[in-house]
Amino acid sequence: MMSATSLTGSFYLFVGTYNSGEKKGIYVYRINRATRMVKMVSYVAIDNPSYLCFAPGGQFLYATNETSGKPEVSAFKFDLNSEQLIFINKQDSGGEAPCFVSVDQSGKWLFSGNYNGGNLSAFPINSDGSISPYVQRIQHTGHGIHPTRQLKSHVHSVVVSPDQAFLYCADLGMDRIISYPIIPTGEQPLDPTGGMSIEVTAGSGPRHIVFHPRLPYAYMIAELAGTVSVYQKKDGRLTLIQMNEIPLDDQSADRGSADIQLSPDGRFLYASTRGKSNCIAIYGVDETDGKLRFIGLPSTMGLSPRNFVIDPTGDYLLVANQHSDEVVIFQRDEKSGLLALRGEKIVVSSPACLKILPIN
Repeated sequence: MMSATSLTGSFYLFVGTYNSGEKKGIYVYRINRATRMVKMVSYVAIDNPSYLCFAPGGQFLYATNETSGKPEVSAFKFDLNSEQLIFINKQDSGGEAPCFVSVDQSGKWLFSGNYNGGNLSAFPINSDGSISPYVQRIQHTGHGIHPTRQLKSHVHSVVVSPDQAFLYCADLGMDRIISYPIIPTGEQPLDPTGGMSIEVTAGSGPRHIVFHPRLPYAYMIAELAGTVSVYQKKDGRLTLIQMNEIPLDDQSADRGSADIQLSPDGRFLYASTRGKSNCIAIYGVDETDGKLRFIGLPSTMGLSPRNFVIDPTGDYLLVANQHSDEVVIFQRDEKSGLLALRGEKIVVSSPACLKILPIN
């Protein structure tokens, strides 16, 4: 699949893919600090694991099976001795094309955002990591102004706030971010009546949202408009304080912006865009008001950077270029936030999601 290459750092890299035919599903790579080598150690066959997440502690991994015919979410245990993912079970996702999963800090609840279903589902997680059938499903109804992409609700992400008090849902089809209060002791974890709906710019298509690790700010990337917005966060409510248009040459009605991540120290923000651009926008984060300052727009050296991840040390940024079948590794400058191409590429078919598990 790939030749070993040098890289400083010590962690496992999990790659979720879109797959068909002889292609597999989730690939596991060991990136070893001592030997400075990257090596594929295992894989597991599963249909379209387009998004992955770990439960706290890293023992259990959850994946979407993004299909319309039989949409499911799957549970795995990662065995450190064999370096393999062991399938536990799977459940109906509650809606077509699940594209995002997240777990709360207690490890008791799994949430799934179902893109074509226009809904989100909540699943109890058992002590052995298995998933019980969903106990709550919240359906969204509505649409936006884009003539093809916003004919109905499209739930694109479901993210638990750092204080574990709210689940934030970015709905690309409705042009809204909705926050649902989390009920820690409830048989159903979300309060659908207490949710707050934050309307975004018409036609922008909110996709992913991230929270600053220390400050009360949230950042949202809009897929269609190619914008990154900054919000003040308080009691589940998001108040817009800045909107930044990524300076792309592509001025089409669908820019294809995709993922958004903050550096571990919260000093820099990165946002990927697909379409004609295939780049990552770099912003500096103001420590006093959370606002962004544009720094650069380097190429991802491949096609369609759907997802990317920053390693826990902040030294490396790895990009999943879906349509050029590769994960490209960049070195990140801690002081400037800039990226430098190291030359390493992991060849893997249709990578869609990257997650990292540190090696202790």
